Amino acid sequence: MESRRPGGSRSRNSMPPLSSCMESRRPGGSSNLHVAVEFPSIIDQAPQRFFSQYSSVDVCRHNLPHLVQPGVVLFVTFRLADSMPKQLLRRWQEDRAAWLSLHPEPWDESTRDEYSNVFLGKVEEWLDAGHGDCALARSDCHSVVAGAIEHFNGERYQLHSYIVMPNHVHVLMELAAVESLPKVIHSWKSFTAKAICRATGKSGAVWQRDYFDRMIRGLEHYRHCLNYIRANEQQMMK
Repeated sequence: MESRRPGGSRSRNSMPPLSSCMESRRPGGSSNLHVAVEFPSIIDQAPQRFFSQYSSVDVCRHNLPHLVQPGVVLFVTFRLADSMPKQLLRRWQEDRAAWLSLHPEPWDESTRDEYSNVFLGKVEEWLDAGHGDCALARSDCHSVVAGAIEHFNGERYQLHSYIVMPNHVHVLMELAAVESLPKVIHSWKSFTAKAICRATGKSGAVWQRDYFDRMIRGLEHYRHCLNYIRANEQQMMK
């Protein structure tokens, strides 16, 4: 799994050995399901894997634009279909459409940051309010999501940290060079949706169709995202 350049330095797009990927930190002695799972040996290597303005960026389009740069750490959020009340979602979509009309692409770095702070930050605030049925508060549903996220760790992607909350999931990760973020997210959602429907006895959409992602731009941004995941755990322990 590990490629090397002359002189023994690891390629930026290589994946660490699988043995190191499995060294995760899970807080012990707590009955709280919603713990921040971390991979310390991977976190120590994170500064090698931040966004570079000198490298190319791929744009994947779904309902939202997704910017991906190979080998860069990503902060990804995806949520249950009922996690945001329709009236809030409608207002968010209207505000976003108005903002996009005033900020046509391509965006510079400051414009991308403004988009993230205004629109992705608002979504995270609403998710933390705990709307919807919160199916992931059930141990069976929670376990299947956590298992799906870790299943291909060290192969298709490398996890740095993640947390499964009652109605949404945060993942700090990097993709293997040949992988696509939309495909990885789709595989998580497709597998877990069937299991959640069986567990809850409900039918219909389980996950919101799209997801939110940000490329990590530096050590400060990385620490902020890592601490944000930890703060979600602390919030559930209150």
